[in-house]
Amino acid sequence: MPLGAHLAGAPELRLVDVAATLADGRRAHAHRRAVVARTPAEAAEALAGAAHPRSHTALAPEKQPTVAFLMPGQGAQYPGMTAGLHRHDALFREHLVECAEPFSDALGTDVLAAILADDEELSRRTDLAQAALFSVEYALARRLEPWGIRPQALAGHSVGEYTAACLAGVVDLPDAVRMVAARGRLMRQAPPGAMLSVRLGEAAVAEELSGSGVELAALNEPGGCVVAGPADAVERLAERLTARGVASTRLHTAHAFHTSAVQEAADRFAAEIAGVRLRPPRIPLLSGVTGTWMTDTEAVDHDRWARQLREPVRFGAAVTALLAEGPRVLVETGPGRTLTTLARRSTAWGPEHRTVQTVRHPSEPREDVDVLTLALGALWAAGVDVDWRPARGGRTPRKVSLPGYPFRPDRHWIESAYVTGGGPRSSASGGGPSAPVPVPEPRPETPTVGTRAVLTAIWSDLLGVPDVPPDANFFDLRGDSLIAVQLASRATKAGLTMSPQDVFTHQTVAELADALDAAAAPETGRSPARERWTGPVPLTPAQLRLLQEPRSKDFHVPLVLQIPGALAPQALDEALNAVVALHDGLRLRVRHRDGLWEQEVADPTRRVPLLVVDSDEPDAAPRVAEELGRAVAADCYAGGPLLRAACLPRSGLVILVLHHLLVDIASERLLLQDLNTACGQALAGSPVELSPATTAWPEWAARVTALAAEPDVHAERALWAGERRKALRSATRSATGEADVRCAQAVLDAADTAALQAFQRGRRAPLDETLLAAVAVAHRHVTGEDAVLADIEGHGRAVPFPGLDLTRTIGPCTTVYPVLLSTGGRGLDGALARTRDALHEIPRQGLGHGVLARLHAPTAALLAEVPEPELMVSYLGALSYDTAGLDDGPLRPAPGVVPAARSAAACLGNPMELRCWLSADRLHLDWWYDARRHEEASVRELVERTATALREAGRSTGPTEPTAPTEPDGSGGWDALTDDEFAVLFSEPRRSEKDSR
Repeated sequence: MPLGAHLAGAPELRLVDVAATLADGRRAHAHRRAVVARTPAEAAEALAGAAHPRSHTALAPEKQPTVAFLMPGQGAQYPGMTAGLHRHDALFREHLVECAEPFSDALGTDVLAAILADDEELSRRTDLAQAALFSVEYALARRLEPWGIRPQALAGHSVGEYTAACLAGVVDLPDAVRMVAARGRLMRQAPPGAMLSVRLGEAAVAEELSGSGVELAALNEPGGCVVAGPADAVERLAERLTARGVASTRLHTAHAFHTSAVQEAADRFAAEIAGVRLRPPRIPLLSGVTGTWMTDTEAVDHDRWARQLREPVRFGAAVTALLAEGPRVLVETGPGRTLTTLARRSTAWGPEHRTVQTVRHPSEPREDVDVLTLALGALWAAGVDVDWRPARGGRTPRKVSLPGYPFRPDRHWIESAYVTGGGPRSSASGGGPSAPVPVPEPRPETPTVGTRAVLTAIWSDLLGVPDVPPDANFFDLRGDSLIAVQLASRATKAGLTMSPQDVFTHQTVAELADALDAAAAPETGRSPARERWTGPVPLTPAQLRLLQEPRSKDFHVPLVLQIPGALAPQALDEALNAVVALHDGLRLRVRHRDGLWEQEVADPTRRVPLLVVDSDEPDAAPRVAEELGRAVAADCYAGGPLLRAACLPRSGLVILVLHHLLVDIASERLLLQDLNTACGQALAGSPVELSPATTAWPEWAARVTALAAEPDVHAERALWAGERRKALRSATRSATGEADVRCAQAVLDAADTAALQAFQRGRRAPLDETLLAAVAVAHRHVTGEDAVLADIEGHGRAVPFPGLDLTRTIGPCTTVYPVLLSTGGRGLDGALARTRDALHEIPRQGLGHGVLARLHAPTAALLAEVPEPELMVSYLGALSYDTAGLDDGPLRPAPGVVPAARSAAACLGNPMELRCWLSADRLHLDWWYDARRHEEASVRELVERTATALREAGRSTGPTEPTAPTEPDGSGGWDALTDDEFAVLFSEPRRSEKDSR
């Protein structure tokens, strides 16, 4: 019986007994697996497949490897790093406090709070970040010692080199704290400059730098380097390299570190550390200055440690020296995996080497304790001897009976040369012998053509690995967050439903395929046999918000399509009603009765009438769309259909008008896709057969309304009704009478739009985040007020509900919630940072706000004290026509049609509304406003200022506020690394005025 099955059937077993029996009573073989579990059931689950996130499988090398610790530099830190270890691991906590307390005394700030708090601003401050990294790295190294994990070599990147030196015995801990504190303080005072990564080797780039005023700053891998200098000189060099076809990337730094620009800081640092006692290293230590092993003379040279601030970082050469001496296990003794990623890209990397991660990446949804514990298992699986006794928590284990190892059976029986059926088994059975029939070789198992095959092909292409093993770790294959985004995009186009976050959660092909298949299993709502929904349905908060607006009857969306060639109304009618019957959300009916709103799903047999218009006049389509819109508005709140349709056979046009109560943007695209498929089938004379719908939209609506009883949602009240929001002043004047809605427009041309999209990709953030920041900048310019409360639309489909699958569900899943926008007085930089922080603190895509404001009376009264947002900001993305993928069917976007973004009613609930959308490679900004309450000149200035801020963002060389805490120390990964990794190694955010005081 396999061990996993045995544990699953023996819940009474103590895992400490099981672990001790396996560790002490069995001989270790080369093929090894370690799992982290708290119960026998968890252990059985983790043992079920090598791809489990709490499992690590490896082949130990024949020769015992040596362990090397790699200490990352500033930028690897993130808010709350190792907070789980601090809570649950007393020894780690002891060593962390041992470092953090003297740092707090030296810097006048609570460093431990900076490490553990979920405070982005604190984690970005250079002096605190360097102190935090040293403390965490030192505590991790000391925590590993009782388990028998001691380094035979040490290497650090920039500030990480000080942790390595302390562990090597070069400097005592109190002196190391004083050195790092002084270093961080001086680094913050460096003069301005710029840094550029260049895809050239050291010799080639030296020729380019001659006479340019730019210097070499770092060499971290073959064929790539970083240069730095004055911003204008760096810009000229970048232009010259681009003209020659040499790739370069501007790094997100405000200074030219590791160049002569920081010479003054280095001189001051030398004076401050002159009295520090330095000793030769007791453990071999690599030097980032020379790129080789640090000599005794170098280690005790105070000037050397000062030069380290301004000399180029030679981490690539250091890695080469490290890997040259037999099998190594490189342990990243700090946050993330950036240094081990660089090591794997070294030309010296070979199959005998291994890497181990001790602290999770901020995007990984794993417990800190689990990550460190699994690191122990990974070290053992890599062939390192681990002392398991301290891991048993002082408990005395006893041996228990466990199944033996499941060795692979090798068959050695020699089969007969003859087989039964065609003749005698041997000549002795009578008659002449038949011809010998060879026993066929067993055929290799044919892989199932499915999710795993699709993912394997995509991984192979993106990672450049011909044969991707199903249990190979994505990041061990040199994957990174950028490749994860590309992987998710390719998988989605191949018909799978996944996000980049899935790669962090499920890091092997096997595990990811199993997870995606499980999410798409029949029990999640994909069953073709799901019954069609009919009857009452609760109204969602977003629907209730819309219904409270007097002009909401006119909030309908026109979709105008064309069928080239002959349009057969009968086939179109069949296709349309097949789609409506399939999707419950398209059959919604709304009534206002006895002062209450009611909603139901109509029976699928109730057909949507198709209006056939015999006209080919040029203005026929707009007139028909208007007529359908009036028909929707006339009885939409009296139980009438919220979807109307018409066709003009002579011009081949199809017109749909849908009330916004029916759909969101994803629904529009799905409707177009299914209608396109159905029309193709019906026009060909075939039965309409569509892919089954997933979860019924009414099920999602019911889950949303049920949140009104959830304590976690009630706990959001402090977020939505904070004092700062209550204190806001409105720049909108009051008005009476009917709204006078107008529109001011701006357009970013194709070049500016492409630059903005590149900027957005570099930030690893959605474009609407940059749009909101631009609005904050524009609002401050025009009104003089730095804060504005804006309603934005959230993607309710992204909120996970167990058992629900909305991939093929049509219905309104939009959320609407207010966000406080401001610049903090720092222009676009401040607006980007504050917008990101504001969006990150919003749980559940803002669902909670709508639930509390519309469905929970006590909180609704509290939220009434907060001023109504004066602005709605909607980023609609590319038009549904452009993203629905209509190339495979008969439908096409009709030429010359006014986009739905401009034809739907605006300013419902807000006196201003900005709609931003992409079409023909251009970004359109439509700023709608109620002319009774806002001056035309002010609104036009708002839209132009917003467009200017977006252009400014696109023309910058990178995110003006990094996506992760950043480091001025010059370690980087060049164009092959992600921007997150660049930030981990190089960037430093600009200091705020508060920091400068």
